[in-house]
Amino acid sequence: MRRLFIVFTALLLFVGLVPAPFFANSKAFASGDGSADDPFVWMYKTYIDYGTIRAFSPTSDGGYIAGAGRYLLKLDKNGTVDWSLPVASGVNSTIRGVRETAGGYVYAGSDMDGSFQPHWAFGEASKDGRTLNWDAGTNGTDIAGDAEAVLETGDGGYIAVGNSGAGGYMVQTDAGGAVLHESSIASPSGADLTVYAAVTTDGGNVLVAGSAKTPGGQTAGYVAEVRISSLGEVAWERLYPWNDSNVFQSISAIPDQNQYLLTGNTLSGSGQNGAMTLIDGENGDPIWEKSYATGDSSLLLTAALASDGGFIAAGGNNQRNSLLLKTDASGELQWYKWFSQTHYGNLSFVKPLTDGSYLAAGGTYGAGLLRVKRVSVDYVTNRLIGLDETMVYSTNGGSSYIPYDPDEEPVFDGTETVYVAYSEEGAAGYDLVFPARLTFIAKSITAVGKLDDVQVPYGTALNDVPLPERAEATLSDGTKVSAAIDWNRDASNYDDRTPGIYEFVGTLTLPGGMTNPDGLEAKVNVTVGEPPAEPVTVAEVSGVSDLRVANGTALEEAGLPTQASVKLSNGVSVTVSVTWDGGTPAYEGTQAGTYAFVGTLALPDGVTNPDGLAAKANVIVAPKPEEPPASVTVTEVPSLADLEVRYGTQLSEAGLPAKVAVKRSDGNNATVSVTWDGGTPAYDGTQAGTYEFVGTLTLPDGVTNPDGLKAAIRVTVQGQASAYPPPPALPDPSDQDTVTVACPTGGCTAGLGDEISIDIPDGAADGPFTLTIRKLDSDPANVPAGWKPLSSVYELLKSFSVTFARPVTLRFKFRADEVGEGRHAALSYFDEERGGWVEVPGRIGDGVFTAQVNHFTKFAVFSVQNLPDEPPVPVHPFADAAGHWAEDSIRSAAALGWVQGNEKGLFLPDRAITRAEFAAMLVRALGAEDVVRDAPSFADSGRIPAWAQAPVSAAAEAGWIGGYADGTFRPGEPLTRAEMAAIAARALGLPTPSPGEAPFSDWSQVPAWARDAAAAARQAGIVTGADGNAFAPNRRTTRAEATVVIVRMLDSRNR
Repeated sequence: MRRLFIVFTALLLFVGLVPAPFFANSKAFASGDGSADDPFVWMYKTYIDYGTIRAFSPTSDGGYIAGAGRYLLKLDKNGTVDWSLPVASGVNSTIRGVRETAGGYVYAGSDMDGSFQPHWAFGEASKDGRTLNWDAGTNGTDIAGDAEAVLETGDGGYIAVGNSGAGGYMVQTDAGGAVLHESSIASPSGADLTVYAAVTTDGGNVLVAGSAKTPGGQTAGYVAEVRISSLGEVAWERLYPWNDSNVFQSISAIPDQNQYLLTGNTLSGSGQNGAMTLIDGENGDPIWEKSYATGDSSLLLTAALASDGGFIAAGGNNQRNSLLLKTDASGELQWYKWFSQTHYGNLSFVKPLTDGSYLAAGGTYGAGLLRVKRVSVDYVTNRLIGLDETMVYSTNGGSSYIPYDPDEEPVFDGTETVYVAYSEEGAAGYDLVFPARLTFIAKSITAVGKLDDVQVPYGTALNDVPLPERAEATLSDGTKVSAAIDWNRDASNYDDRTPGIYEFVGTLTLPGGMTNPDGLEAKVNVTVGEPPAEPVTVAEVSGVSDLRVANGTALEEAGLPTQASVKLSNGVSVTVSVTWDGGTPAYEGTQAGTYAFVGTLALPDGVTNPDGLAAKANVIVAPKPEEPPASVTVTEVPSLADLEVRYGTQLSEAGLPAKVAVKRSDGNNATVSVTWDGGTPAYDGTQAGTYEFVGTLTLPDGVTNPDGLKAAIRVTVQGQASAYPPPPALPDPSDQDTVTVACPTGGCTAGLGDEISIDIPDGAADGPFTLTIRKLDSDPANVPAGWKPLSSVYELLKSFSVTFARPVTLRFKFRADEVGEGRHAALSYFDEERGGWVEVPGRIGDGVFTAQVNHFTKFAVFSVQNLPDEPPVPVHPFADAAGHWAEDSIRSAAALGWVQGNEKGLFLPDRAITRAEFAAMLVRALGAEDVVRDAPSFADSGRIPAWAQAPVSAAAEAGWIGGYADGTFRPGEPLTRAEMAAIAARALGLPTPSPGEAPFSDWSQVPAWARDAAAAARQAGIVTGADGNAFAPNRRTTRAEATVVIVRMLDSRNR
């Protein structure tokens, strides 16, 4: 083998094709052309003891595994054979697919029998190449035809793909080579298939590629996706008859793109050309299809993704010539190179290397390994692009070579011819090296590009003129380069105080290897501007009158002017646009006050504002007006129940209601005053009969009565049966132990001799009713031990079930002389639910016990033993307040009569108090309830209960309590602690305290409108902090808290 290379090298030297090698050893240099430039430096190695290389794959140790004829060859990184192993017996056998596995190297191809008929060769060789781990033939598989590719499955097994009989065929094995399935690949369209390549998809299926004979006799490129799960079934197929004949020889996946690159050839009237097609892996649609005319009949057997995103393809022809072809990412040809000296023809493998070179392998009549790198000339810097430390170069026609040193980058003359080759170390393992030849061409400048004019202000110094640093020069070959300029500033006659145009001339500094035989120069015009006019500044900004707007006006509607008048320093006044800020404080149209705005001026060109003058305006927002009530009308006056009175009853005592309920158009019911006429016929209490009365309604402000609706009621006067006839349904007045009284809405009194009297105040009930006092003969039941009766038991009854809206005053006469030593008189009521007697707080005078209650039941006065060493204390009026933290305040309030319980005698201290309830409690406690007032003038007055109408009206008139922004009072809303503090401060007229530290830990959460009141109430001891000194302004106020606050208010007022 060595002798062959020496002889071949001597032959090349003899014919003048190659300059002599620079090192004294047997490595030979060769070239395809001794005169023409060739940018490719390359070398190859042959394997004459083996057959054609049709399969080639990198291995994990940096080397390669190859299928050469019937052999597997294991090569190191330099292509040296580590071992060889025959895996097929026939001399003309061919291995077409090989890859490294965990246990060795799996292969697929064909084994020729003695009749030169191919059979599938499919197996796995050991890692050391000494034995076969398994062989499909040994495992009982004998398939006539050629296996073209072998693939790994996800479960560690293998799939071999090829041809058998009439078309494509697949075999699936486990990891040990045992056949699991085998099946033909049938075209759904009935085409006659030949499979040449295969690759697995991301989904675990197999894409096969090759050719198909169509029913019309045309040969088309063929791709199909075959499902492994149902071996041999075609998911989809695609034929590519885009020329007279088309064959795909390889298929490879484009990483992470679900695209596949196909190589092969196309045959048309102009001959056979190598071809590539990029397809979509989803359905086989072509992304692009390209064929390449390379000056000779060609086919492409393989391709790979290049480092620049393009593709490097390899192939050749049947004349023992090899071909490399480079394209961009769109398949457009960038360069190609034929290698006729290899004498081995088609390349079946190509791979880009990290140093920019390409490794290829293959052969038609033998086996060879080829390494190629493309070198180029930079004519601007006179350097070579693509050299690396494995290369040498020669500038003396190849007489001697110099190792390339990247730290001393060589620069070549403009007319130099340079040879580049791999060094002996770089070519280790290769047989023959072919140098590249590149010629530097001397170039001259033929033109200098025009430079843009330079404009400079008046007074710009010569050295401050910004002249361009570089100019574009056109070379003799038409290329353009950038040349530095050395300007001759002094020769320009430049005068910075004289406006005009000045020409500057500069000398070009050329890149190496370029000449300027005509002495061309760079030129540029510099224009000096006119002297500036006197500066114009803003001298004065006219003022803007205050803008007064209604509460609720949006900023854009406030009327801020969009322009302002500005007086300039030259005496001219101009109108300019103004951009206003957001105001100080930030504008809020619903908050009354003055907002100062500052406007930025948009000045004309040439006008400056060195003093930062600005437009100014004040926007004054008026206080929020009282909202007029919505138009509300009376829609209905419900019918009133007839009244029946005794003979002789005066009209004033007939019980005509002072107020009636009406329905309003806003859906709210309301109680309004009514003025009755004299009746029809005119009322006469001494004339029995029925009298019809019509009442005129007195409506609150904002409520109208367009239909003139009126109240109506009938009063029937009974006939004269006796001097004092009892009313119907009333008990017999002859019963001395019972009395029944008809009580009108305005209140009444009743009594049973001097034993008991009852005062019913106005507003205690919503309408007329009857009350009954019945003296019981029986002794009281369930009397606690030690209690002694001081009076009879009296049962008090009323004709309605709810409690009184206002306290009712009871006076009981008792036997004071029977109280006894160490005892006290206690008025008590019988609690039907608890089945026991409960003391009622009150006061004693002249043998009469006076108390206030809100409900009727059985009452009696008892003599009760005092507790040891304690003054007499009445039993707590409310069972659920006993032991409560606010018990003392609740007891005190009950004794004074300004708090009441429910119909069950419970106070419910922890229930949230409503706004109406608090108003009633406060008015009663502060003694403002005796004044007769109109109904409250709130939008929702109809929703205020009758018992709360007077106290709410009183509190509103006194300025203690107000409504919401929409004019409503919202009587049923729970009262917040912030609202309670504000009402208490207003009711007591507390002064606003001086600013200081925040009185509560959650001061930031207290609404602004309540802060002064909360601080004043805290200072006066009316309210205190809760957990962690927190005020909790938005928390609901309980009935107990409200009672305690009012007790503190009374204490504060009395101090």
